[in-house]
Amino acid sequence: MRLLGQMFSMGIAMTVFALFIGRQELRDAGPSVFIGSIHTAFLVFSCLYCLGIAFSLVRSKGAA
Repeated sequence: MRLLGQMFSMGIAMTVFALFIGRQELRDAGPSVFIGSIHTAFLVFSCLYCLGIAFSLVRSKGAA
């Protein structure tokens, strides 16, 4: 599960970067575009973490 999470997180991060930066090189995009993509990636991951916490809290206590 840990490796699956790592693979999905890298895929999500690269998708966010591709949406913000596009086909241009990172140095040509400028720092504001890069910071904006990092901010969006953190926002997406924060939502996923909160969703995971919520699922963990509502799961059956007998499943552990």
